[in-house]
Amino acid sequence: MQHDAEETVHDIIHRVKTPAAPEPDLRDAEVFKGVFEEKNRHLGLYYTKDTMDGFYDILDDLAHLYQKQEGKPLSARFEWSTKVQELETLIKGLKN
Repeated sequence: MQHDAEETVHDIIHRVKTPAAPEPDLRDAEVFKGVFEEKNRHLGLYYTKDTMDGFYDILDDLAHLYQKQEGKPLSARFEWSTKVQELETLIKGLKN
């Protein structure tokens, strides 16, 4: 009986999954600061509020251009992780 109970508990532990942690709100300045500086340290980039706002302005412009170019929202296939290279890739992906 003890063996059955241990096996049942073991099975439960392996089948139960913890819920995924929510994605960080990168529009929150404090959250953005930590993530941005970590992911762009190799480029020597640091957070300022103006930097954050500027990058989100660029992202909003890119979303508008991709909507016009492809007829579907950029958010359907892209979520910015704060890596500057991701924006560069999007810019290079635009036609003319």
